[in-house]
Amino acid sequence: MASQKKQIRNQPRKFDFDNYGFFYQKNNFEGLYKFVLIVLSILVLVGSEIRIGYLIFSPNGGTTNPSYPYFLIVTLVLDLLVIVMLSIALFSRRKHLDNGDGIKYLLEEEKSYRVVENFSSSGSVSIQTNQVRTVIEEVDDYGNPIIYAEELFDDEEDIFVSDALSTAIVKEKEKTYSELVEDLNKTFLDYGLNGNLAEALLSSMVFSPMIFARDIAPYIKTIFRALSNPNYFIHYSENNTIASEKTLYSAFEYAKSNPDSPIFIYIDEIPSKEFLNYMRPLYAYIDNTSDDYYISSQGLTFFIPHNVYFLVNIKKDDIIYEISRRYLRYIPILRCDIKEVDASNEAKPFILSNNDLKNARRNAHDSFSLSESTYKKMDNLFALTNEANGYVLQNKIQRKIEDYTSLLLSINMSEDDVIDNVLSNAIIRAAIISAEPQKLKTEYNIVRLIENEFGSDKLKETKAVVKEYISLFDKNGGRNNA
Repeated sequence: MASQKKQIRNQPRKFDFDNYGFFYQKNNFEGLYKFVLIVLSILVLVGSEIRIGYLIFSPNGGTTNPSYPYFLIVTLVLDLLVIVMLSIALFSRRKHLDNGDGIKYLLEEEKSYRVVENFSSSGSVSIQTNQVRTVIEEVDDYGNPIIYAEELFDDEEDIFVSDALSTAIVKEKEKTYSELVEDLNKTFLDYGLNGNLAEALLSSMVFSPMIFARDIAPYIKTIFRALSNPNYFIHYSENNTIASEKTLYSAFEYAKSNPDSPIFIYIDEIPSKEFLNYMRPLYAYIDNTSDDYYISSQGLTFFIPHNVYFLVNIKKDDIIYEISRRYLRYIPILRCDIKEVDASNEAKPFILSNNDLKNARRNAHDSFSLSESTYKKMDNLFALTNEANGYVLQNKIQRKIEDYTSLLLSINMSEDDVIDNVLSNAIIRAAIISAEPQKLKTEYNIVRLIENEFGSDKLKETKAVVKEYISLFDKNGGRNNA
């Protein structure tokens, strides 16, 4: 027998109480209609009874009144009309449903079908709701397509599959540090800067919101063009502090309104000896970025947003070691190798978001960390610096080290290079500042300890920083060329 060409209908399964009563269709005006009939009936009854009473009990009334028989007949007719109207209002039903109309008082439930080549899920082609797509591979005797459809059910397995797919989609949207570094370096290259600027910038940002940017000073304008993030410039003003700069508050206002966008403030020509006093209004925030802090200026108080990064540069020929250790321990050095090349005509700025940075940081923490043996070597190094000059590695600095190293490990940098990078760029300068620097070469030989712990051919950059600091002083601890 040839099959008929028609859509697959969902079978009715649920009673439609909203539009139907039992075996009759509801009408929105049905209640009003009955109410009007009842009111009219009551008015007619009351009127007729009042009239009869008047005829009987009036001085000239009674059954002998000539009008009595006629009025009685009219009253009886009206009473009969009232009875009919009340019967219609109280006992009538709406028109019954026609069998030919189908079972209208049952609702169709929405179901999903899978069009398949046969009744096996292995041949599924697509998933549809309330409609059927034509499958032309198989037709009946009349040329009409034969459709095989299987109903889909929301069982437990499907729910888990949906959750897994949803999770996979979210994961695809999250960028890792490796992807961010690759994309950002490509953008810098399009703008004419070839090198490792991306990893240097991002690792400095995870360590602190205040970054020493002397090495990138010649390229700062190009860097800001390559980033779509807003940027601001502030030049050091003598006899003032950073709190007197109006540009600072413009940056704060924008940052507060755009929390997902890192905002960069470049501050240059700060004398290293005046660094602490000039930047003092921001010290509490730099000291503990997890809390909320405010800065006051001209009687007004401003909130310091957590998405502001300060790229600072000191005066030419000044040395970084003259910055107070209180500040220096929170200032990583943005040090990188940059070579200028021809810029691309199709260069487009990179959109750096805090959401991407947060996701990348979480993923890096989950998968990458220094080995226990490396931590023990670092503990020995910090024990020696503590003995030499009282330096203490605080817990908040240790957490910053974890953020810094997990980022570099996640971009496939070797552990030895990671340690050399974090020590030389973010830790060792604050750790070796001493009132008796000459002892760092003799009594507290940090270079020798580094070679004993990590190997004579390891941590070259860190050893170079230690030697640079020691070279600033003579054998008695006095400043050379002071």
